[in-house]
Amino acid sequence: MRAPGLVALLLGVAAFAGPGDGAAARARFLAAFRGNAEPAARLEAITELARSDSPQAAQTLLETWDELEKEALKRRKELNAVLLKLRALERDRLRTGVYPSTPERTALGKREAELAAAQRQTDAEQGAVLGGIRMLQSTEALAWLADEGIAKVTSPLLLHEVSLHLVSSQDTGISALVVALESARRPEQLVPLLHALERRGRDAGPSVVPTLLRLLPHGDWVVRAAVARAMAALALPECVGPLVEAVQKEKRDTRGLQEFIRALQVLTGQPIGPFPDIWARWYADRRDDVLSGRIPLGRGRAGSDEAGPGGRFYGIPQDALRIVYVLDISGSMEVSFTNPKWVDNLPVPPKADEESRFHAARSELLRAVKSLRSGTQYAVLLFSDHVFPLHDDLVPVSEKAHARLTEDLSASQPGGNTNIRAALEAALRLAGVHPDEPAKDARADAIFLVSDGAPTDAMGNREDPEWTLQAVRNWNALRRVTIHTIGIGREHGAGFLRALAEQNGGRYLAVVPEGK
Repeated sequence: MRAPGLVALLLGVAAFAGPGDGAAARARFLAAFRGNAEPAARLEAITELARSDSPQAAQTLLETWDELEKEALKRRKELNAVLLKLRALERDRLRTGVYPSTPERTALGKREAELAAAQRQTDAEQGAVLGGIRMLQSTEALAWLADEGIAKVTSPLLLHEVSLHLVSSQDTGISALVVALESARRPEQLVPLLHALERRGRDAGPSVVPTLLRLLPHGDWVVRAAVARAMAALALPECVGPLVEAVQKEKRDTRGLQEFIRALQVLTGQPIGPFPDIWARWYADRRDDVLSGRIPLGRGRAGSDEAGPGGRFYGIPQDALRIVYVLDISGSMEVSFTNPKWVDNLPVPPKADEESRFHAARSELLRAVKSLRSGTQYAVLLFSDHVFPLHDDLVPVSEKAHARLTEDLSASQPGGNTNIRAALEAALRLAGVHPDEPAKDARADAIFLVSDGAPTDAMGNREDPEWTLQAVRNWNALRRVTIHTIGIGREHGAGFLRALAEQNGGRYLAVVPEGK
């Protein structure tokens, strides 16, 4: 049954009754969200409400999101508690490959399925709300979003979507974002607004520069990084000098400095690395050329292919000092890396002279961890149906930690499905950025996800990749954690893994056998 709080809220919007389709949409909305209405009816009610394209519809959509988020929070907490109990019961699965079968596990598995199904419905309803916001096109509805709605939003993900819609739907959208940025204070408010400006790019125009310069010295690096990305996307000459100057003030070996360097690389096209002094000399020599427009801006590429002191993991530089590795140990990882075969949809183990995907990934992980610079901390999570942490917290690089990791990985057996969503949620919880956790600084800077498949649930049912992408956009809304993705084998979910990396500031790499 729908939560009483939501019913009360929706009864309250009945006061917005208006003429024609708007009133009918509201009535249908109220009816669909009462009692035991079918899930499809609730989804259609949200869409129909959006079609009325009115300020009342806009307000109702925003308030409905908040109520759905409260429901989702309660459910996620219960689901996480169930998963923790399942994890404790299934630790032996790592070493034996045999699933424990007990009445307790059966009951927990049933409850997990119930909660996951309910969460999928709530996620679908929240997705419908986001879709409904994108449907709003009337001058009145957009004006309400710009003048009042954007200030009412508390969810970073919802604010991100509202901001993007405003700047893509009307000329006044940029002005509305600037006004919102001037009044916003918290990173949860500022970063989504800045991301919307970044997405608008050059079209945002020079009028936003004073606001960006005011925010450039913000106390939280995640805001400074979002400002830098927005300035890089503007591609204006007046952005180069302030960014070069800001680089001089950033602390060395921090995410903030990395983000500023990437922004300068995109803006100027210069392949200069994390060397503030060199950037300062370059700008001093080229200042007139930059300001006159003789140097094209906004055509560069972020990042460097040069391996830093932390080495590489599958070719991606390990430039973070706090890393979470997430390794797929589903059944398909058991097949040969060079010559994968299945019989009746079951993986065939490799021949004696071949290496499995899991063994190849395990070797690469151990090599990469060995190459981490002193002072780096890391954790490893394995996943199939559920998540199996080899570390409950980050551990410092050491010979002892590497020996223990080698032992644990050697004892692990592939098996089960590819529950990527659960793995990412566990990794982001460990990283300290999951919104269900109390607000705190991130404990990790980067996640490396290795998988050979597309997302499934714990039972092996294929899932819509967008469902997981939307969840991660919510969990990592401020992009405090970079997510890199590595796809193993020809049939891995390339589109999903690429989108996951791009949306979270990381890099995607496909690892396939030569000639395949």
